[in-house]
Amino acid sequence: LYDLEVTCLQATTGHRRRNRLEDCNLCLITAPGSELSTKLEAALSSGIAMVQYRSKDGSDQQNFNEAAELQAQCRKRGALFIINDRVDFALALDADGVHLGQDDLSTDVARQLLGPEKLIGRSTHSLEEVERAQGEGCDYLGVGPVFPTAVKAGRPAVGPELLKQAERISRLPLFAIGGISSSNIHEVIATGCRRVAVIGAVMSAQDPKTAGLQLMRSLTRQSLN
Repeated sequence: LYDLEVTCLQATTGHRRRNRLEDCNLCLITAPGSELSTKLEAALSSGIAMVQYRSKDGSDQQNFNEAAELQAQCRKRGALFIINDRVDFALALDADGVHLGQDDLSTDVARQLLGPEKLIGRSTHSLEEVERAQGEGCDYLGVGPVFPTAVKAGRPAVGPELLKQAERISRLPLFAIGGISSSNIHEVIATGCRRVAVIGAVMSAQDPKTAGLQLMRSLTRQSLN
């Protein structure tokens, strides 16, 4: 009976997370820097419902402590909290899931470690990678970089046309990523994609709340049309 209760609880939790994911149209990816907590709080006040913690610098302990602080903010606001790359962090923090790159753990291994109730996202850069990720049992995909971005300086932009094709074949929630801002989001919207993931467009904005609101309004108008 105990095992059955645990299984039912996991299924319910996973279903709730995936429903929240379906409703998300803007994912905020954090960037290291001063006043990160303050910027996140402002961004969350705009209604952003999904945050991915990303940090490639600093010690593990520093990053873990920072992730724990940001997760507490997200939980207070009811936003999904995803860890970039680090399955161990996601497990230790009981985060909502992980986002993996093409060179990270396989989806099968990540799923074995995390269990069925956690979300697993995968970065993709081609139609072949989109198709493969769908067959692996991922919960959502990132496609990009759509436009040139300093975050992935060595990777060429895939452009709106590939994004359009990926949107057509994807059976999963698909987030456009890479160099997206209020000045070019109309090009993303024109592909039929209704979800984006951003870093600088919000994290580097003088007013993260207003920046988040502007992006979400653009995406919401597209969804209603």
